Amino acid sequence: MAALTNAERQARYRAKNRSEINAARREAYARRKREAAAEAKRVRHLPTDFQHWARTCLVNPETGKPLELMDWQAQFATEALAAEIDEAGLTVARRNGKTWTQAAIAAALHDPRSPHYHEGCKTGYVLLTRAHAREALDHLDAILTDSDIEHTTRLTGAGWIDFPGKGKCKFFNASRRSGHGTGLDVAICDELGLYEVQARALVGAMCTSLTGRGDRFIANSVMGHSEMFREQKRRHVAGIGNTVWHEYAADPMDEVELRKANPGWGVTINVRTIPAQARAAAATPADLPTFRLLTMNAPGATEAEALVPLNVYRRACVEELPPRRGVCCLGIDFGSVGSLTAAAAFWPMTGRFEARAAVPMQPSLAERGRVDGVATA
Repeated sequence: MAALTNAERQARYRAKNRSEINAARREAYARRKREAAAEAKRVRHLPTDFQHWARTCLVNPETGKPLELMDWQAQFATEALAAEIDEAGLTVARRNGKTWTQAAIAAALHDPRSPHYHEGCKTGYVLLTRAHAREALDHLDAILTDSDIEHTTRLTGAGWIDFPGKGKCKFFNASRRSGHGTGLDVAICDELGLYEVQARALVGAMCTSLTGRGDRFIANSVMGHSEMFREQKRRHVAGIGNTVWHEYAADPMDEVELRKANPGWGVTINVRTIPAQARAAAATPADLPTFRLLTMNAPGATEAEALVPLNVYRRACVEELPPRRGVCCLGIDFGSVGSLTAAAAFWPMTGRFEARAAVPMQPSLAERGRVDGVATA
């Protein structure tokens, strides 16, 4: 048999190579068709709304059963994650399920089975303190683990969770000025109504770091004292941007109003103990501000203390004032052109006390209260 020339060997090699390449191409094409068919079948069986997804794909780590969200929770999450929304706010009294709502929202962004899945989503999760951040991380990690959502939890700093496809949920401490230079798709702020003024820089950095890929800012809280949360409500009322605002709040303490402020009534809220706590708070004036803030979702601050306690003030309220007799002690505080000026007079012999104050006509009392941080609306 004659030996093959070099040209013949090269031609045979190229033919064999082409055959192998064509076979590989055919196999790759068939594989892509199989994968596309499998994906189409999977998509047809995926949940089409938030409530259905939570019920079929999420597991409550405390019970081991499917996670059942209340209708108001699912409604807020659905609206907050709608494609056209830029900003969403939820204000509701404590113990109604805010933590579960925001954890479900975070999970929805990173679960491929979710109708709101965002591949490679960068989520920033801001909480009041480092302890709150770690607690929220542990809570979300437990939900993801029991729900078979692939992830890796990192505990450096406040912690973060990595997801396939470069997705990440990073936790921040609102008492620290961190978050600058962080590129985010979604920013979630827990208890924004309780943030101190120092946290404004962090919240602003989180908002400006949103990348533009379906970016949105989501906040939930009791109404609290923070001006940042009220600003968000005012933007919604004024129609600035595409916003969502859900508010559950009430002030008078009867059962109808209690139900209005607590949409979790009978589910996460004990229907027997809350009315009893309301009566106890009404009978104990020192406890009333905290009850109104946390259970009635009324504006205020838990750590604020009155200069004169209510029980002391009431002792000074009498039907007939003591006479002006004996030595008088007079104190005067002269304010600037735009500030309050006050005078106080006290008669030690009889215990009579009088106080007078005056303020200029400009600025208005409403503007003065806003600048001084004592306005409630």
